Amino acid sequence: MESIGAAGVIVSLIYLAIQIRRGTQQAYADNLQTATDRWAAAMRRFWGTEESSAFTRSALNNYEDLTKDQKSRFTGWLQEVLLAYHPIFVLTQRGLVDPESARLTESAVAGFLRCPGGAAAWRELRYLNPPDLVERLDRAIEEASGPLLTESLSWLQPDP
Repeated sequence: MESIGAAGVIVSLIYLAIQIRRGTQQAYADNLQTATDRWAAAMRRFWGTEESSAFTRSALNNYEDLTKDQKSRFTGWLQEVLLAYHPIFVLTQRGLVDPESARLTESAVAGFLRCPGGAAAWRELRYLNPPDLVERLDRAIEEASGPLLTESLSWLQPDP
């Protein structure tokens, strides 16, 4: 009788393990979709219209020349980008987001923060973000190589 009970427990544990694995896979897919949607929404605000694209280019290149209202608008957008990246960062640490996708997103965030306007806004925004995120982004900025986005992407270069 005990062997039948033990077999039942083993079968139950196997079933439970399969269900947990399916749940983890579904959580991965859901988390990735949510993070991707949030990131895409932040990018649409940045590049979605001709006006927003021109403003973003100006802000990334000439932050100090912006009015207080324009700085507020730009730092608000940049904070939205950081808030879109934060769950990707956390979920990657927990193994629920593809590390390569997270690396590419982090590289984009660091790219924005390395630009003259992004760097100026980051000095103001860093204190509004979780310390582990700030530490990781500071490291990503420091480790980044190559030209700034405002130098390498022709459509981000300042107007003459």
